[in-house]
Amino acid sequence: MYIRLINGAPERYSLRALAADHPEVSFPDVPAAELLAAYDIYPLTRAQTPEHNPLTQILREGVPVQEEGEWVLGWEVETLNADQAAQTIRAARDRQLAQTDWIIMKGLVSRKLWKFPGGALRACEGSVFQAARSRGMGSRG
Repeated sequence: MYIRLINGAPERYSLRALAADHPEVSFPDVPAAELLAAYDIYPLTRAQTPEHNPLTQILREGVPVQEEGEWVLGWEVETLNADQAAQTIRAARDRQLAQTDWIIMKGLVSRKLWKFPGGALRACEGSVFQAARSRGMGSRG
């Protein structure tokens, strides 16, 4: 990741863009920092991700800032309003329910199968119901 300074303001930039902007120049695969600086291009490092609650907060990339002579891409944490947070929490709950809905079958399936994910368990549910019906425990038809 790189930035290019345009009138003193940092803008995200790539080596591919550098080659496209200067087709007359043959750049090495990994240009030296001095070469890039001649074009006002500098390496950009990403700051450590701050702690946040993904159910009630959104994490967004900030703007590049210069810290101790290096360009760093920071983070912004935005707290959701109550309605948005409720929607996010509800969606997370629904995803968890969808991933674990097979546990409802626990009375029909051996506890040893509980460790398998729902997809593997659903693959054998037909045989479980067939066995239950043959013992007179199935649906009335």
